[in-house]
Amino acid sequence: MIVLRVWLRLVVAPSRVALAVAALASRSSFLSGRRPDRTKVWNFLRSFRDNPDGVHVHTLPQYLKGHGYTTLGAGKIYHPGHPKDNDEPLSWSQDRPYCKQDTQHCAKGTMFCPVNVTEPGGPGDREFNDYNMTRCAISNLEYASKKGGPFAIFLGLHFPHLSHRVPIWAVRKYLPEAPLQPNASGVIRPATNRFAPKGMPDIAFTQEIDGMVNVSIPVDGTLHTYEVPSPINDTFPEWFDSTFRLGYRSAITLTDYHVGLMLAALEKSGHANNTVVISESMLLEGRPAAPCLP
Repeated sequence: MIVLRVWLRLVVAPSRVALAVAALASRSSFLSGRRPDRTKVWNFLRSFRDNPDGVHVHTLPQYLKGHGYTTLGAGKIYHPGHPKDNDEPLSWSQDRPYCKQDTQHCAKGTMFCPVNVTEPGGPGDREFNDYNMTRCAISNLEYASKKGGPFAIFLGLHFPHLSHRVPIWAVRKYLPEAPLQPNASGVIRPATNRFAPKGMPDIAFTQEIDGMVNVSIPVDGTLHTYEVPSPINDTFPEWFDSTFRLGYRSAITLTDYHVGLMLAALEKSGHANNTVVISESMLLEGRPAAPCLP
């Protein structure tokens, strides 16, 4: 999310388009305005700053900073470590330190692990790094507002990226009275397209989920583990698929809560009427091997 106090033409993409289907490559293209064949980033091995002309790339926050904006960042804007130090000092004003993400995950290989936080707005919010990053971005907004002049406040939320470590209150929006290890069978429908397209070449199939070839979900005290589907036409059991998707929806709900906090802070600042808010999603966590789309 970018809170941008600016008077510019607003460009709306006519459809959902990604220049690359890898997180680092997609972020590099979006923030630099260059295609992967220019950034030379197609995977997770290098940064666009590593190229011979990388120092001459002007990213979006860097461009704004160079034109008199206070640019302050929090969370996952660039991919961790690429560029190093979240591209400081090139991209960010040095008024305040960059708020670095420190995401808490489920146990390795576990995709969905609700936490016993039963309502939003209390001390349990601090259990979740996206909340802490939102609070930091709100603090940056308050600082920039008092400072005066144009500003660009960047907030990078981790969710709905795996794994889905979410408060139980978000889960209960979809499954009332859900226990901490719910089974969403019969409540959340499985994905409509649960199998890979017939005739799809093997190379087009993602045989991993966030780098893992085995994934697990705990239900009623038992950890259920499945191998990530292999080419071409096998998939997870329907109940596992449904519960996987419950985690995804719960993560979206938590993200919506944090976005609401940020927008409320913008209203409170008095700048809502002359500020552009840009919401951009890098990708959706959904593949033939990970059937968890809404």
